[in-house]
This record gives sequence, C-alpha cells and structure tokens, in this order.
Amino acid sequence: MFRLPFALARFVGLQLLLTAAAPAAGPAAICNVPSVGYPTIAAALDDATCDPIQLAAGTIAENVAVSRSVSVVGSGSTATTLAGWLRVRGATTVLAIGSLRIDASAATADLCHASGLDARGGAQAAGSDLVVVGRPTPTASCGFFSDGFESGDLTPWSARRP
Repeated sequence: MFRLPFALARFVGLQLLLTAAAPAAGPAAICNVPSVGYPTIAAALDDATCDPIQLAAGTIAENVAVSRSVSVVGSGSTATTLAGWLRVRGATTVLAIGSLRIDASAATADLCHASGLDARGGAQAAGSDLVVVGRPTPTASCGFFSDGFESGDLTPWSARRP
C-alpha cells in the first residue's frame, strides 16, 4: 500500500476540502427589462448571468447587437415591441427569441438596417410568436460612398483617398 507523507496528505486533503467548498459559477438569472438594474436590453446583455432576458409589455426603443448565446423573451408579439433592429453576430452565437414584435420601420430604428432581424457570420436566431416588420428599403444613405460621393460632392472623399 502506498502512503503519502503526513504533510503532503494534509495538503492534499485541504485542497480537496477547499475545492469542494468553493462556490460554483453563478447560475443563470432572469433579468427583467426595463428595470432599475437593467434599463435596456444592452445592459442585460452586458451581464453574462442574464439568461433569459425578459422584456416587459410595451414598446422598447432600442437597436440591439447580440454577440453571446442567450434567450430574449417578450410578453407576446401583440404586447411587446422592440422599436428598432436586432443584430446577431458570432459563429457560435445562438439567440432564442420569442413572444416579441421587432419593428424596424419605427422612427427610432437605424435607417440602414431594413431587415429588423439580422443574423450573420454563423450566428443563429430562432423562436416562436415572433413578428418582424422591416422597411422595404433603407431611407438613408447607407452605402460605401455615404460621405457624399452619391451627391456629387467629391471633396471629402478625394481628400482622404487621392
């Protein structure tokens, strides 16, 4: 039978005890938006323990960029509206979304995001009771030459790119 020296045995025993007593990683928490702690969806997304993010009934005017896997749930597509757009990025990002209306035609939406819900780079978005209202075409100059090239003013563009 193999025996550890007494001092080493005490150290190993102490390490096992400390490991067993160490707190586990924080559990996921339901985060309500808007609330005092999470006035915006972005604030809830910044807290890695927020999952799911529960949106209250009403209209939330915000453009949201999601880059981590999370669930975002409203109070029903007829009760909760995100007046803006939702962009999902990241090869391993999975957004579970539901009970929500996303309205990119709202005045608060960034005029260059016509689709309302956009998942790219391998990101996935799926859910139920989801209504997405986009705008037919962007209503602002959103292209590559948005510095004035389309309007015929070449001065700013030419000054940067001879």
